[in-house]
Amino acid sequence: MTQPPHLKTLTVPQGAAGGAAPLATITWLHERGGERCWPLAPAHPTFAVGSGPGCAVQIESTYVSQLPCLIERRAGTRLRVRDNGSKNGTWFQDRREPEIELRAGDSFQIGMTLLLAATDAMHEARDPLRYYLGYEKARTTDDLLQWAVQAEHVVLIGEPGSGQEAAARLAHAVSARRSQPFVVLSDIPDGPAAMALAARHAHSTIFLPLGTLPPLREAFVEALVAGGLDTRLYAACASDDQLKLKVSTTVQRALRPVNIPPPRTRGGELRRMIDHAFAQRQLGFHAHDLGDRNLDALEAGGWLENVDELELVVERAGAILGAPSQRKAAERLGISHTTLSRWLGQRGLAFPVGPR
Repeated sequence: MTQPPHLKTLTVPQGAAGGAAPLATITWLHERGGERCWPLAPAHPTFAVGSGPGCAVQIESTYVSQLPCLIERRAGTRLRVRDNGSKNGTWFQDRREPEIELRAGDSFQIGMTLLLAATDAMHEARDPLRYYLGYEKARTTDDLLQWAVQAEHVVLIGEPGSGQEAAARLAHAVSARRSQPFVVLSDIPDGPAAMALAARHAHSTIFLPLGTLPPLREAFVEALVAGGLDTRLYAACASDDQLKLKVSTTVQRALRPVNIPPPRTRGGELRRMIDHAFAQRQLGFHAHDLGDRNLDALEAGGWLENVDELELVVERAGAILGAPSQRKAAERLGISHTTLSRWLGQRGLAFPVGPR
């Protein structure tokens, strides 16, 4: 990404270790914004792409011919895509190309299908990221994965508690800076001390909650995105208005926006989110264990503002479902039985007790 103008550039301190490691080999093609994916075995030198039955990447589409292109492994971690004289062509960055060199995070189009070149780490991070960013908005997740591996600065826009830091950590783990620290900064000093702090975290991934950023710290944020420190910034804010209030227009232009929807707007995805949250905690339960009444209450209620609230439901539901009584569940949670009962009543929830 081209550096925005007028940013003050700090240089990497002498003796600071380099941050970027080589990206891993491309081992997957994802349907960008879709559900399909195809493995690309590292040991195989070539892959046929098309609608034909013998293709390694078989795309069932009336817009894709039998064998529109071939993929070859290049020295290092890149792929070369060669068009096979197809009618609809092979497209890259809105241009029809006879040959394309792909790095991780790049996309190319065949017919109406847009394909994302992904590493194993990108493939493994995709579903956990969709838990925060939306299962029905896979394109948002694929955008973030691309920006992570191609070293862009990002702003995650969502309600407090919506998982901005968790999403940023997942993005960091797939990036070339994955071996460097992931630094959370919420207390920024003023003046020269702020610039010294920025220089101390050269090469790192910086997570910066803008809601906690004191006034008059724009120079610090500008230093992070200017390029001289080789840092990558993941900012978090509650809204576009807060972003405009906290950083300059120049910094805004340097940030790629990712919008995180609150769970109350994701009614059709709540059961999948609950299954994921139960699995993460290894509680042995699934969404259907909550019962239809509770699931209906969760999907109809407008109080689920963020992922933290949903995970509190999962934590307390797991304790209740695994306990012989609601009173015992309250003891396990470290709260009073009255507090638990009131919390359930306020949300229209009534879980059965006892292990299943």
